[in-house]
Amino acid sequence: RLRNARRRVWIETPYFVPPRGLLAALRQAARRGVDLRLILPEHPDIVFMRWVRTTFCRLLLREGARIFEYHPSVLHAKFMIIDEVAIVGSSNLNFRSLLHDLEVDALLTAPVSIAELAARFERDQADSSEVTSAIIALRPWVTRLLGNLFFRLRYWM
Repeated sequence: RLRNARRRVWIETPYFVPPRGLLAALRQAARRGVDLRLILPEHPDIVFMRWVRTTFCRLLLREGARIFEYHPSVLHAKFMIIDEVAIVGSSNLNFRSLLHDLEVDALLTAPVSIAELAARFERDQADSSEVTSAIIALRPWVTRLLGNLFFRLRYWM
């Protein structure tokens, strides 16, 4: 579905450590001009998640993606809207969840369901701040260093 996305890919997830194939599909979608947006927690419940996702975010920002950090509370929503289809469930966007854990996701196609989920995404985006390459560059060098280290170790997490 990501490889065929034409209009939008909106993702809300607490853990963003995508495997190579998923990262490549997201980068290609952004290059094609797809409206690629991610909402991630400002303060994940697993400390190193913020560090490791830094490298992925930098790669996607270079391609034109928009990334937001959610502020009000813990973010544990897990859904993705691809054009007029949505995937909602327990899967995290990381190697272990997608290829090892027993996760369950539902594919939604009803227009009313997609509209409600898109409205939820837009409300959460309004409660978030946008992350840019300049903001990431202002983060402490140790954060970027740890991000690169975890990026290289991502398949053992």
